[in-house]
Amino acid sequence: MTTLLTKADKPAVATDEFLLRAADYINEHGWIQNRLNGFDGSVCALGALYKVEEQLKDEGLRYHQIHPAFIGALNKLENTVHGTIPKWNDAPTRTKKQVIHAFYDAAGVPEASIAKPWYKRIFSRKK
Repeated sequence: MTTLLTKADKPAVATDEFLLRAADYINEHGWIQNRLNGFDGSVCALGALYKVEEQLKDEGLRYHQIHPAFIGALNKLENTVHGTIPKWNDAPTRTKKQVIHAFYDAAGVPEASIAKPWYKRIFSRKK
């Protein structure tokens, strides 16, 4: 028996979009070390990925539509930081700016583009 995927069953978010949304989350809500999230809404690098996952679920996407991008973002970020995300995030000399830049680097966005959020037009969702 063959199972056909409907449009609703296909992955609905790109890995790079996932990474950029995580960078935006940290930029807007703050960054934290040695914890997944803070009482003020701040998050570590890994926590930002979880927050994007929550946002996408709130937008009506299902687990199987989100999970490939989540895993892809996790892998790309780990390749960018050359190690585990928590250990890299919690380094004593790490800065919020470095964390945000790592997300952009992992998404393949040039550093000069960070000040110009052109990607928001590309990845904006129609509701």
